[in-house]
Amino acid sequence: MKKRKIKKVNLREHILESYPDEKIVFFDGFDDAILGIDNEEMRIIYSVKKAIAIIYKDTPLKKSDLTNEEIEDGVTVSDRRMEMSIEHFEFNVRGAKGERFPICLTN
Repeated sequence: MKKRKIKKVNLREHILESYPDEKIVFFDGFDDAILGIDNEEMRIIYSVKKAIAIIYKDTPLKKSDLTNEEIEDGVTVSDRRMEMSIEHFEFNVRGAKGERFPICLTN
């Protein structure tokens, strides 16, 4: 049986093409976390889980970055990296406010 290639849809481009006259606010760097759009309020909907995964991937951290106390408490690089990613998301992404700012869906 022949496999069909599935074309990945760029939701950001699709939304902009679908609503050319609307002012839509996007979070830069989080296109892979877009779930869709609330077409009543014209607000982009993002997956919190996917957004945090994007930040996690881009958060460099080594064991030498952990404090002695963290190491003694059994904190791993992965634990600390996740904590930093969540904190960054909460304060710098979800915490951003403004007209038509995106919706962050916890999924």
